[in-house]
Amino acid sequence: EFYKSGNHTGLLNASSRAIKYGEFNPKIHLLQGSAYQTAGLYAQAQTSYQNGLQQHPNSPQLLKALGTTYALQRDFDQAEKKYQAALDINPFYHQVFNDLGNIYQERRQYTKAIAAYRKAQPSSDPNIQRNLALTLVAADSTDEAISMYRRLLETQPNDASLLFDLGEAFLKHASKDPKAFIQARVAFTHFIKRWQGDRQYIQE
Repeated sequence: EFYKSGNHTGLLNASSRAIKYGEFNPKIHLLQGSAYQTAGLYAQAQTSYQNGLQQHPNSPQLLKALGTTYALQRDFDQAEKKYQAALDINPFYHQVFNDLGNIYQERRQYTKAIAAYRKAQPSSDPNIQRNLALTLVAADSTDEAISMYRRLLETQPNDASLLFDLGEAFLKHASKDPKAFIQARVAFTHFIKRWQGDRQYIQE
């Protein structure tokens, strides 16, 4: 109930009490760690996940969660190790491939990032598709990225961020096809009509 309502203080108190009665289910450590993580208390979150792994060493969920605490602190080497350990236990844990892709993308290892995102089954999750499309643009695979953005916009036609990213993809594609400048202008025009003032898109 606390988890669903976003009451992280209540979640932390309840999960801490539950652990005192017995660490029978790794989920209780996931909930406690999530509460700490949301509060930005990463060291405490790591302790929760590590305590859980002492009781449940083969939990890919705990390993994934532990990896994420490292990623949030930009310790990508440790994050990658934990994600890989999770995949050693469950090679079909698709969300972990997405997390790995994010790490490789941050490192600008675009070939590895694209491979990881593809293994994450992007067709099942629009967010993974967006991650893949952004990385394809960075890797100069603009044709495929543009196609992905167009498909996403079929179901999310008023998503301003998608329109902006499509415009950026067309701008980069213009180095191959100058006509793409026109398509970029169209995408940015639609973006401006839907823009809600998010400062992310303001160049200082």
